[in-house]
Amino acid sequence: MKKSMFIGSVASVLLALSSSVMLGTAFAADDDQPYVDGGGVTITDADIGNDHTTHISENDPSNWHFSEVKGIATADHDAPLYDDNGNIISGRTVSARSSWAVDGSKKNDFTNEQRFRISAHEWISENDAGFHETHTINKVKRTPLINIKADTNGRTTVHLKPGKNYDLYKSDGTLSNRKLAGGTDWFSDKYAEESGELDNNESPTQYFRVSTDEWVRFGDGVAYEFAPFL
Repeated sequence: MKKSMFIGSVASVLLALSSSVMLGTAFAADDDQPYVDGGGVTITDADIGNDHTTHISENDPSNWHFSEVKGIATADHDAPLYDDNGNIISGRTVSARSSWAVDGSKKNDFTNEQRFRISAHEWISENDAGFHETHTINKVKRTPLINIKADTNGRTTVHLKPGKNYDLYKSDGTLSNRKLAGGTDWFSDKYAEESGELDNNESPTQYFRVSTDEWVRFGDGVAYEFAPFL
């Protein structure tokens, strides 16, 4: 009789534990070992010998760990943006296939989701964008453009071959946080050259201005057509 009562007692305890875990509560086996599950964190208090359960939101700042990283995030589709607190920013999205400079990322310990910072207080999720790490996003070019000249004798049209996005550079030599889509044409009113020493009598690489201070580099899918004024 005692043996059967013991077995029944164990079964009752296991059933109670099983039901509690399904409800998302974690139990500490002793006062020194906290347990974590999707529903919250169990915190043990060795001083009073009692277990306390505190539920923490997935977006709690303590769940996110920041890392310095540099690269490019490209949106898979029209994607929402998140603020520093992890909340979706109303009315703010980025367009599909647009690319953005990243200067930091953070990862959620609960969900393992990673988000990338694309502006001072705006983040995009890895669920909505691909990421390419460069390590030197602001040093892709180390010298400014030189011999900048206005196209005063005609009209230059820059043709971008389909199949990829094309980097844009600023006149100080750094990489812009935007790109141009392949298969598009752009009017250019100025052109410039890449500074630096050249070997074997090579010609300097040319750049064409396509916006106020954004330049596309000639070559590797980038062609241009010059039409003189009549």
